[in-house]
Amino acid sequence: MRVGGRRGGSIDFNGGIASSHPLRRGSRKTVRKRDDLKAEIREMSIDDYDHVIALWKGFSGIGLSSADEREEIGKFLDLNPHTSLVVEINGEIAGTALGGFDGRRGYVYHFVIEKEMQGRGLGTLLLKELESQFKKLGAQRLHLMIYNDNKAWRFYEKRGYFRRDGELFIMSRDI
Repeated sequence: MRVGGRRGGSIDFNGGIASSHPLRRGSRKTVRKRDDLKAEIREMSIDDYDHVIALWKGFSGIGLSSADEREEIGKFLDLNPHTSLVVEINGEIAGTALGGFDGRRGYVYHFVIEKEMQGRGLGTLLLKELESQFKKLGAQRLHLMIYNDNKAWRFYEKRGYFRRDGELFIMSRDI
């Protein structure tokens, strides 16, 4: 299926996975999923912040801090425009992926699909697009930040992700 982006041109989709065309700043990719949902994936912008933060706050498995305040997310989006995405259904944000790239590896800090939209393939669609964007940047591995009590790890495991229990852990310090 071919669809037009905001800046003109077109983007190819093959089975819901983006082709090698880059997701340009401000462009949208449209795919149809089951249940006749029209899903659009685009880069997250700071204008999405109020809806995105409300979505994140609605999930107990996501840890939020001062790093998730508007100004900090704005800086993050400036540094990571292609790996922070939203999926929209009928113009409404139904899911988000907040990802960053350090020049070698990709990191996903927040990944959420609205509860009532789960089980319809949107998470898989968003994750595939996110992986595609990281590949285009040169990432060879993608790391997910998941709290121990967040049962979402099962979703990722079904898609080929593996736990690193006993091998590594994250240490943090506020500076």
